[in-house]
Amino acid sequence: GASTCLRRAHPSGMGCSTPNRHGFESKSPNVSSQGPCARDVSDHAGGSVAAATSMLQVLHALSGNLLCTISVDLGAPFSRLVADIASASGVPMFEQRLLLPGAVGVQADILDCGSTGTIGKLLGSSNVVLLMRVSASLDSCATGLVPGAVLVCENLRSNAAPSQMARWAVDLAVLQTRASGVVSSAFQLDLGEFGPTDFRLSLAPVGATSFRKAGGRGQLQLKCLTSLPQTDAVLEFDASVGGLPCGPSHEPHVHNFGRNSFWRSEHEAIDLESIGVLAKSPGRPPKRVVVVRIEVFGADVRDLD
Repeated sequence: GASTCLRRAHPSGMGCSTPNRHGFESKSPNVSSQGPCARDVSDHAGGSVAAATSMLQVLHALSGNLLCTISVDLGAPFSRLVADIASASGVPMFEQRLLLPGAVGVQADILDCGSTGTIGKLLGSSNVVLLMRVSASLDSCATGLVPGAVLVCENLRSNAAPSQMARWAVDLAVLQTRASGVVSSAFQLDLGEFGPTDFRLSLAPVGATSFRKAGGRGQLQLKCLTSLPQTDAVLEFDASVGGLPCGPSHEPHVHNFGRNSFWRSEHEAIDLESIGVLAKSPGRPPKRVVVVRIEVFGADVRDLD
């Protein structure tokens, strides 16, 4: 994930201009620690503590012009911020590259839809981000994906055991039709003591009979197709649709597929135009897809009751 070692804008509030790793100049805005973009505080036990939300200014990285001001949940995944910026500014999620004011040269870590961690952790004390827009012709988030197919790979994580990740490229056009659901092909995960196990993903509209009427609201479903011999076969995993996490919690999902082969969770309403990326089929023109991701951290035998 990206680090938060970048320094904040000059405390005097005066703007400054510094080069980023792409050779562009990033202009820090005229901001102070007070005002509409300062973090909300509330009294608690006689003291003042930072609230869970903050106002954040998003500025164009080159001109310094204000693009939008949004309220953010500091405990939410960073992808939530990228999605909110997409809705407010019109810049699609996978075309965004975000910098903190004052980033210098190669120290300027770039944040994007793939950055891991909470908004508060990655932004640190900054109430401002600088937005660069890049071409999403074949974004890294869609590298290797074929529309309609599921790609399974190992994800190496620092200071943690490797996880397994399944990414499903759903044709964006299907999610704009009268279809009542879409189902992936079967794919296989190696669940250690449970052995190779077959799964299938599906998406269904919520609150309506079709994707078109649902207005971006839907439900992600994961079904285990293999009969597991253990009664308590528990998986811990993350799930997202278009970079937005499924479910109200920021913690990984825990589900016993030995007792119930079917898991489901609603995802937030999504702006299909802002989260679509391009994926290629051999010999065919690229298609805009929505990436559905399942990342399995571990599988073990335990009783959740």
